[in-house]
Order: sequence, then structure tokens, then C-alpha cells
Amino acid sequence: MIEIIGIIASVLGILAFFAVAPRDLLKNFKSWFVEPVSSISKRQNKLGIKELFDLLKVEDIRPENVFLSTPLKEGSFDAEVREYNPTSSEHIEQLKEKEIEAKKEHSKKNGMTFDNNASFALRRIDVSRPEGKNGKRVNIYKLILEHTDYYSFVFPNLCLDKAYYNEETQENHILRDMLNMDKKALSISAMADFSMCQFKVGTGTLLVTRDGFLVCSVRSNKQFVASKQSNQEIAVHLSSAEGMYRSINNPLSSDVNSEGKPSPFVTSARSLIDELNLNEEHFIKEEISCLGYFMDLKRAQPFFLFYLKIDLTAEEFFSVYSNTSTDIHENEAIFALPNKFDNLKMLFQGVPFDALGAKFPSMYRDFFESNKAAKVRIASNHAQAGFATYALKDLGPVTKTMV
Repeated sequence: MIEIIGIIASVLGILAFFAVAPRDLLKNFKSWFVEPVSSISKRQNKLGIKELFDLLKVEDIRPENVFLSTPLKEGSFDAEVREYNPTSSEHIEQLKEKEIEAKKEHSKKNGMTFDNNASFALRRIDVSRPEGKNGKRVNIYKLILEHTDYYSFVFPNLCLDKAYYNEETQENHILRDMLNMDKKALSISAMADFSMCQFKVGTGTLLVTRDGFLVCSVRSNKQFVASKQSNQEIAVHLSSAEGMYRSINNPLSSDVNSEGKPSPFVTSARSLIDELNLNEEHFIKEEISCLGYFMDLKRAQPFFLFYLKIDLTAEEFFSVYSNTSTDIHENEAIFALPNKFDNLKMLFQGVPFDALGAKFPSMYRDFFESNKAAKVRIASNHAQAGFATYALKDLGPVTKTMV
């Protein structure tokens, strides 16, 4: 009888423990029976985006807002265009004029593209929380935009770390210091404080095939933005990348949505069509999602990252892709990277292309065969941020030991 009473007391004690035990402890206790201890450890030690950026040495990119667990669709964004009132000095305008003329001459001499396309710049993002159709409050991100053009991005944004001689002081001064645009002070929330500069919107898109391959592009060295690469390396970029387009003659030809409002989602869709030769038969524009927006501290540029998984295998995509794409001049070639973190990590390590284990279209066989020993280099910090974010989205959880 005493033994029975003891057993009952033990059972009641266990039940009482679970009634008051911390929720996290109960959760872990339950997981021990359904998953290996190694999996629990991996999940608990997974890296956040800032930690992964640091370990992979993503340069001068600040993650402002990421949506990895629930990527946002276009309905979560709104836009409004307002007038830009610059406060640039005469000295800065003179520097811009000289810089643009020099870059025009350089591009012409080297056969590079250097067009002054009209575009949109971001001034700030307003966040509101209206009630949705389901009765729950949802975040709406309203982009406050301005008209701008590419030359206004070339100078000052691409020249911020360049020194210019000042006749009055008879000294060289860094443009970033002249404009008080310290990297520590730059953020999307602080852009309204810098009236002498505009913040042209950049976008990048990650295209993933049905069988899990990530499409990557090789930037042409005939592009002004990629002109610093050498013939001994392969400069790898995201699947597609574009700035927001604004048509001066026909506003409806700009990157605007069905409501006539500028939208980086439209930019993403256009980049897939122009650079990768996809069309409405291959993907649904509404399925493009935003993984987050970032601040490029080096160029003072906001950057939106998009993601799309298409119902095509890598081989099927290759058969669709063609060298008659509208913007084929921007890419030297394309390839598809396996969905394994070790393969992606090799991009950051700068290994020879042949070590990546990548697939590529037969039309580029000669290019990759002749460059199989060439080292890969991620073409920009935007691409670095995009690849690292993709790792967290599709290849995670990512831990410190994996990096």
C-alpha cells in the first residue's frame, strides 16, 4: 500500500512540475523526443542577419528591416512622390559637372554604357498600422520618393570617398566629409537630414528554380558599374538587379503599379523580364516577395531585396533563357548554384569557378570552360547582402560553425 501511495505521489509531483515549468523548458523537453539533440543545438545557435553579415564580411550594408519569416508582397507597400528641394552649393555643383564629363569621356573611350536614365530616389519610409480585412492590424510601408537621375547618383553617391582639391584651403577634402555623410550617421530613417544628396533606389532579385538552384549572373565588364573587375576573375551578381526606372516622356512606362504609383516590385519584375528573358508564362508577378530593405553606407543608397521561386527546373530555365534578352549587355553569362550553404560560402571565399559545382546553359560552355580556373568574386556589397540573406531564407538555420 505504501509503495502505491509513493508512486501516486511521484506522478502528481511530475504533473505539478509541468504545470509550473517555464514554457521554454517544456518546449525543449518535448523536442528531445522528436528531434536529435544536434538539431536542437543548431536551432538554438542559429545566426541572425547582422551576425552573418559580420562573419561573411558583407561590406558597408546596414540591414534596416528584414522579413525572412513572412516575406512581404506588394500590398504591404505604398508610395508617394514629392518634390525634391536641393541645397547644393556652387562648389559642389562645379565638382559634379567636372566629374560627369570625366566619366563620360572614360566610358566612351572604353566602350562602356553610361546613360543618364531618369529614376526615383527615396527620402524616407513611413510605417502605419491600419486594420486589415481580417480585422488584424498590419504594417504598411509607404515610400516617400523623389525624381532623380543616374548622373545625380554618380555624383555625389559614387564619389563620396574621393578627395577633391579646394582652392581656398589649398588642401584635399573627402567628399563624404564635405557633405557630412559619415557612415555611422547614414540610415533610411535619417535620409531626410541630408538635403545635399539624393538616395536613388536600388533593387536586387533572387530567382530560385523548382529544384532549388539559385540563378546567378556574371556582370559584363562593359558596364560602368562593373568596370573595376579584371579579366582574371568572374564577377558574380544576384539573379537580376536594376534601379527604378522613370520615363520622362511617358510616365505610365515607368516602374509603376496598377494604381500608377512607383513600385520597386515592378522594377524587380522588369529585371526578370529584361535580364533573364522570362515573361508572364513563366512567373506570376504577384508572387514576388520582399525579403527586406537595406542601406548601402558606401554609396548612400537604399536597396530592396526580392525573392521569387519559379515552377521551372534549372535546365528548363536555361532553355527559356536566351541571349536576346533586352539587357543582355549587362551580363556576360549566367549559372545556377546548388542550394547548399557550402556552395554559397565558396562565393564569399573566392574559389575558382570550377569548385562551385554550378550548372550553366550550353550557350555559355566556352565561356565557363575557358574560365574554370578563374576565381569568383561577388560583384558588389548589394550582391553580398543578397546572397547572405538568401542563406538565412533557404539554407538555414546557419550557425557560426558552418561559416
